[in-house]
Amino acid sequence: METLPTASLTRREWAIVLAIAAGALALRIAMGQGALWLDEAWSAMHARDAATPIGVFLGINHDNNHHLNSLWMQMVGIDAPPVVQRGLAIVTGTATVIVAAVLGRRDSWPTALTAAAIFAVSPFFAHYGSEARGYAPMMLALLMVLLRTQAWLDGAPRPTTGLALWGLIGMLSQLTMAVALVAVAGWAFLELVRRESVRSALFETTRTFAPAAIACAMTLGGILLAAKINSGEMRFGAYVPYTGRDQIRALLSITGYTIAVPRGAFWPAILLMVILAFATVRRGPRIGFYWLALIAFPLAVAILQPGNPGHARYYSLMAVAIALMLSDVTGALIAAGGWRRLTALAGLVVLIGTGLFEDARLIRNQRGDPGRAITAMQRVAPDGTSILVDRRSAVPVVAAASLVNHYPLRITRQDCSGAPFLFIDRYDDETFPDRERRCGRTYVPYATLHAVGMTNFHWRLYRLR
Repeated sequence: METLPTASLTRREWAIVLAIAAGALALRIAMGQGALWLDEAWSAMHARDAATPIGVFLGINHDNNHHLNSLWMQMVGIDAPPVVQRGLAIVTGTATVIVAAVLGRRDSWPTALTAAAIFAVSPFFAHYGSEARGYAPMMLALLMVLLRTQAWLDGAPRPTTGLALWGLIGMLSQLTMAVALVAVAGWAFLELVRRESVRSALFETTRTFAPAAIACAMTLGGILLAAKINSGEMRFGAYVPYTGRDQIRALLSITGYTIAVPRGAFWPAILLMVILAFATVRRGPRIGFYWLALIAFPLAVAILQPGNPGHARYYSLMAVAIALMLSDVTGALIAAGGWRRLTALAGLVVLIGTGLFEDARLIRNQRGDPGRAITAMQRVAPDGTSILVDRRSAVPVVAAASLVNHYPLRITRQDCSGAPFLFIDRYDDETFPDRERRCGRTYVPYATLHAVGMTNFHWRLYRLR
């Protein structure tokens, strides 16, 4: 008779999982050392200007306001070391490793071990687990919702309160949690349909997820109402109309960075579809969730055509589904033994190795660390200086970096007083001028850095000739 896996980790297994989590923590701390990049710097400025926790909820009214993250940044202060400002993401990003392992243990120990390893070293999770935004706590909330839903489907008491609490935490972290909750509820419904009537499944799913849905709706409604009252509408840092090309680029990007392969390659997406088909045939755990997250979600985006479809981070739900699906399939193949085990272990070793290689590249680059521009100016003007900034978007970046370094810096945008330095920022494939003339004066390149990975903020510092 087959022995079913226990739902809890043994003491030895806990030791291994916590060791992996410790490694994940060290990785995220190393990746979170550089100065705040564009979106983080704007978040820090908004949190500072809001002044109070109430101001975070009522006064910012911006899509870059991830409420729990803003509260954290407001508490530690804009001049705190960057790794401290990223503390909430680092802690919650590390916690996802543990929760993923606990969720995987409901299937088998190899699945738990694989899940911990993938969530620990995947460049996508390491990057957003060390960035001062709300994506890491949102993904932790999603995993907690998945864990409680899985336990309920396996016979545990109805987790109504827990789902509502984690749904609320997820929404206050990042509003894409609403889509994730729909996917989890849809998976629960499909799973119940396999066991009972459609009517009964619909009733049970609604009864279980209704409080979470109400909490999310009230959160979203409150955010929109506050924006309407205080600003007239929600403000957006940028709004790009939908194009299929942008969406495909984002899907390839999130697929690649989740499993650490070159950005823009098509074969990882094809490989994942093959793995999804295999998981479907073997009727693996959470298969309904994978179909909803990996197929239905991007199809819905293509049909509804919302703005900003090219941001890979908006598809975080897919990254979680990819990591869990790979863990399920790998764990099943390891448990099967023989050549399947050897194949799965070889694939896991390659996945971990390429992930660590990409992580090392991200650590060296530090999101195109704008703090190095401050260091470059300090070398020739240790007592402070003034700088001309090309675009308004970069003002918080330069300001935040100077505050962290306690460096006196006067920042101007349109000033012919002859500032000794000029800061120009660029995005994606935009290029920098070889030299720049402002107010009859010539600025020549002095320091520059291109961001790698999922951050596209590049900068060049020019010095007055």
